[in-house]
Amino acid sequence: MTKRKRKIFICFLLFWVLCNIYHKYFTRDMIVGVYVNYNYQGDICIPGVPDVADTLYINKDGTFHNKYWGKGTYELETTHRGTSIDFNVSDGSGNMGMFLYFSRRYFGEPRIDLYLDTDHYYKKIK
Repeated sequence: MTKRKRKIFICFLLFWVLCNIYHKYFTRDMIVGVYVNYNYQGDICIPGVPDVADTLYINKDGTFHNKYWGKGTYELETTHRGTSIDFNVSDGSGNMGMFLYFSRRYFGEPRIDLYLDTDHYYKKIK
């Protein structure tokens, strides 16, 4: 491989790595905000996943609330797959947990992927 081809390959690889980091990794300050549920009208019903219009509020103090799940806490985790969020809700009947990943499409706002096959997600609006 010539020096020129090697430089082009390294630049392409560096660009790909930086785009991957930008699309999958988030800090707490980037995540806090208001999210709206999109593409929830699909035929597939997954337990615990909102199938109605919903607004999710993620607070900086580690709590969240919405109409579908109610109030609860969340924890963030960063792995090689990206930033994930673990929602925890306690009600009278027991605990409910939902483990989801963040992503970003084409340099847009962060979103929480609920079901990738039907493009069902919460998109950050504020």
